[in-house]
Amino acid sequence: ARVGVRRPEELELVALINYNLYDHYNNHKKYECVIDTGAFSTIFPFQIKRTLGDKGWNLRPIAGLGYGGGIAEIHANKMFEVCLSDRHNWTKWVTAKITVWDQKPGDKEEHALIGNDVTDQLAYVHEPNRPIKFLDSTDEEKLT
Repeated sequence: ARVGVRRPEELELVALINYNLYDHYNNHKKYECVIDTGAFSTIFPFQIKRTLGDKGWNLRPIAGLGYGGGIAEIHANKMFEVCLSDRHNWTKWVTAKITVWDQKPGDKEEHALIGNDVTDQLAYVHEPNRPIKFLDSTDEEKLT
């Protein structure tokens, strides 16, 4: 399963990360991507900013609140597009003002979170003890 992030005006440049990402720039630190429908916002490893470049990001990191509180975060100052994969399907691209962890967040932080700023724009099904299944556009049309 993977996540894609891009700028709306640069459709050809896409940062792709696996749900289990090993950051080779940071001692092969492992990040697990968690879909957290209770989280208000989405935060990714620095790899997203490293791939897409500096355009669209605030210049200075700030101390985060909530999950990973106190760890430096870099917030987007423009909207980005995000799509998710469930091993079988890719979702549609949705817009969100995302955040990335600073380059070296330390050992405390181990997760990237997909929050409801992304998931509230998608149709998906979740059954107990089964992974989330994202519905494709034909599934979504049947629901409306």
